[in-house]
Amino acid sequence: MSKPIISVHGISKQYRLGAAKSQDTLRDQLVHWVRGLGRGERESVGESFWALKDVSFDVQPGEAIGVIGHNGAGKSTLMNIIGCLDTPSAGTYILNENDISRMADNDLAEIRNKEIGFVFQQFNLIPTWTAQENVSVPLLLNGAGRKKAESASRSC
Repeated sequence: MSKPIISVHGISKQYRLGAAKSQDTLRDQLVHWVRGLGRGERESVGESFWALKDVSFDVQPGEAIGVIGHNGAGKSTLMNIIGCLDTPSAGTYILNENDISRMADNDLAEIRNKEIGFVFQQFNLIPTWTAQENVSVPLLLNGAGRKKAESASRSC
């Protein structure tokens, strides 16, 4: 059996509630504020709550998975961690044999740029462009030449 492309073991995510600390990044401060608006569906402990607790799974090359669950189950939190938009409070996340769990924001941005593609519910496409042009844009922004971007976007 080949090595998994994604390996998640025991990841948990805990958010703090209340006033943000001065050392928090703007993203952390926004997360604190937004999470504080929650409906109290998650288990709270003092000034924090767990959005995810002890999640583990592997994804093999070529395998497709789905993430389903009720409101407040942690689906978005899990997808933010898998998409390198956030890091877990506990556990490990390995992507293509790289430990993503404790990477700095700049390192996560590089992984997102080179390793991960997102398809959003609303797609976030530019409506006046063709599908091929929309696919070409990230390739051009990543330094691919016009011909290479056009060729790669045609193969999608």
